[in-house]
Amino acid sequence: MAHPEAVKMFRSYYYVVQIDSTYKTNEYRLPLVEMVGVTPVGKSFVIAYALVTHESEEKYLWVLRKLKALLNDAVQPNAIVTDCEGGLLNAIPIVFPDSSHLLCLWHIYSNVETKALNITKHDNWAKHVTFNLFTAVIEAATEDKFNVVWGKLAREWAGVAAYIERQWFPHLEKWAKYRTNKITHFGNTSTSRVESAHANLKRWLNSAKLAVDSIWIRFHSLMETQHVEIRHSLELSRSRRLTGIQRLFSRLSLKISKNAICELREEFERGAKMTEDALTIDCGCVKATTFGLLCACSLHRISRNGSRVPVDVLHAFWRKLEYDGSEAMPTCDDDRLEELFDEIRNADPSMRSSMFDALYSQIHPEQEDVG
Repeated sequence: MAHPEAVKMFRSYYYVVQIDSTYKTNEYRLPLVEMVGVTPVGKSFVIAYALVTHESEEKYLWVLRKLKALLNDAVQPNAIVTDCEGGLLNAIPIVFPDSSHLLCLWHIYSNVETKALNITKHDNWAKHVTFNLFTAVIEAATEDKFNVVWGKLAREWAGVAAYIERQWFPHLEKWAKYRTNKITHFGNTSTSRVESAHANLKRWLNSAKLAVDSIWIRFHSLMETQHVEIRHSLELSRSRRLTGIQRLFSRLSLKISKNAICELREEFERGAKMTEDALTIDCGCVKATTFGLLCACSLHRISRNGSRVPVDVLHAFWRKLEYDGSEAMPTCDDDRLEELFDEIRNADPSMRSSMFDALYSQIHPEQEDVG
């Protein structure tokens, strides 16, 4: 189920999708899968949700194919962020082969922290040291640095290292930052947005015993409120200038989101604390690859030249302050559609009636009886 406004939003902001399941939302005790997107003003929106009988690869394939059908074939999400759910891990590369798949860092941290506490026999100091080492492993900017820190962790805390190697190394490209820093994910490396959406939805449902039709009615009301807030936030970026911004960013005001300008200012200030040689050698340029913005070395080069940051060098995501869904609208072959209509017209009357009912229920789902 997807709200029409959310579908339009998804077709404009399809770059990152977070997917997770929640429970205790309906009288059938079916898992509810929520798919959440993010706007350039930092607001989350629920793209769609689905009730599934169980969390298997087969069911996730169905969910993801329905999600993909909302877009045309020319676009796919840059990144899909999930928990380490086996059925979902298998389904994503089948339906979205060109999308990068990231695992939620918060869930990985939580699992490793729990394991470390058990292995170190609830020695909080040992757990703290282990956790800090694992954080350094995740944050390592290069493969060489990763190997150095990992070697230290493996030597000092062999039991924890064995667990990480067994549980998480098969998915290394989905969480190690020296790998994920090559992916444009706009800072979305956890499923926190969808977790928040779960909590928000449950507040609106206010019951774990609702039927499907009741869930849709309350979900619709929640979406209406959410979309009003998002439109207002987008309008503020289009109409209200940020005060006190440097000349370097003066061309960007009212043309990109305020969030993007804040990220650029923060990156410029990071570069201001570095020497020119360090900027050249150690910038890392992570902001350029992960956020689609300019990194510290590029910003300082533009500043030294007395120029200003042009709008068109920034990722299109940050420039979309209005949405109509036209960019990723699925296309339909009109000739094939006409052929199908001709087949329906020439079919047996009983078959024609059945096909009419099927088409009508697709076009007007709100008039379907829910049993």
